Amino acid sequence: MKIDIKPLKQVYDECLADGLIRDQSAIDIERIESLVDSVERGLKRLKEAGESYEKKEADYSFYLTDRYELLHMLVDTFLYLEKKKGDTHQASLAYLCKKHSELEFDWNTLETMRILRNGVAYEGLRVKPEQWNMIKIQFRIYVDSLLKIVKEKLKELDNEKLKANRF
Repeated sequence: MKIDIKPLKQVYDECLADGLIRDQSAIDIERIESLVDSVERGLKRLKEAGESYEKKEADYSFYLTDRYELLHMLVDTFLYLEKKKGDTHQASLAYLCKKHSELEFDWNTLETMRILRNGVAYEGLRVKPEQWNMIKIQFRIYVDSLLKIVKEKLKELDNEKLKANRF
């Protein structure tokens, strides 16, 4: 499977022009907390089942899609904390990379993950060991980093809310 990746600036600009990155009126804390809880439960499940599965399988398709869904939930959660919403996975990823370059998430890697996931979900493609090995470490880094960032932002919001309620 050849992976053709458009430049970040082009994708971001197209997503903006098409209205695929939208403002939200408020931060929905309950939704964010629910997504964080789902991600944590998913990570626990993957940890329990994943290591033995990864060692014996030659097809990493479902392992990739599970990890990708957790990553996507965290990306969306991150955007929700900024009162933003991406109408497509690509729009959410483009916003994250374009507006938060300080996070050092690699656009090409994220797009590779998204394209591979779409190949599995919509075409029944199999993820080969060499494809999985190219991105599995980045999955772990990105998911762990975003989960930590989202939790910190939630904590900041809670602290701001406490301060506002005191006065």
